[in-house]
Amino acid sequence: MPVRARRGIEALAILLVILLGVSVLLPLTAAAAAQVTGFISTCGGPATPVPGATVTLVDANGIAPPATATTDGGGVYIFAGPPPASYTITANQSAYYGAESGTPVRFDGSVTKRIDLCMYPHGTPTSNLAVTVLNGATPVPGAKVAAFQSTNPTNRIQLVAQGTTGTTGVVNLTLWDATFQLRTSAALLPTVESTVAVSGPTSVTVNLSPVPLVLFGHVQNSSNYFLDSGVVAWLYNPLAANTSLSRLIPGTVTASFFQFETARVPSPATYTLIVDADGYLSSKESITIPGVTNPTSP
Repeated sequence: MPVRARRGIEALAILLVILLGVSVLLPLTAAAAAQVTGFISTCGGPATPVPGATVTLVDANGIAPPATATTDGGGVYIFAGPPPASYTITANQSAYYGAESGTPVRFDGSVTKRIDLCMYPHGTPTSNLAVTVLNGATPVPGAKVAAFQSTNPTNRIQLVAQGTTGTTGVVNLTLWDATFQLRTSAALLPTVESTVAVSGPTSVTVNLSPVPLVLFGHVQNSSNYFLDSGVVAWLYNPLAANTSLSRLIPGTVTASFFQFETARVPSPATYTLIVDADGYLSSKESITIPGVTNPTSP
């Protein structure tokens, strides 16, 4: 065979190999590029981007672990190649009320899915709220204080600030001039909810002295072993307004023991008691207050 002809065949073979390589690689590249992405903007007007928002990708079935991303200057976030799942997102940014998407979006890994969300801005945090937490006359270090606001454009109660008391039992929260609901808790002490009107520098004292209990119990497994890892307890009332702290009431938990203080649980009402612990399926049961028999092994 002439040398020129042989070289021509070799060049054609090389070209075919390259083309075949491209045809194989392109689908793989496209599959790897599938994303969950979207645009975070302001609500109620022109869709202005919200930069610097923390977006959390949540598997609606709780199988894939949550993932976080931050919006860029154009309000865009990207999750590249998350596991296949049905996803919702939440968004948080210090100048805005938190937001969350509704119906889960199915992502199978082959096609990019988009979930957009808008956020309402809140007041500019310029006022200091100094919260002193006591047990009787004794300061309580390590107490957790969370500030919520129920009157806002999202039509649901919003957590807007939180902090932990220092050695003197004081924590400073930066808020704006408005009315807030405080939830104050500490280990081995009751949880107390209160209301405070902030106007400029404001101080308030919360006392965690013992109070009457409406519901309490221990968390045990089916073998009657007490569980103390990751224990949480909630009372859920779907009839309460979205703007009410009483719609989902967290229990005060110490090791395997949980309690709900009378002052925090409106009655008469029927609640769903939800109890969970690490490594176990959650337990749910209907509880009517008053008239409840305190559970010992939910």
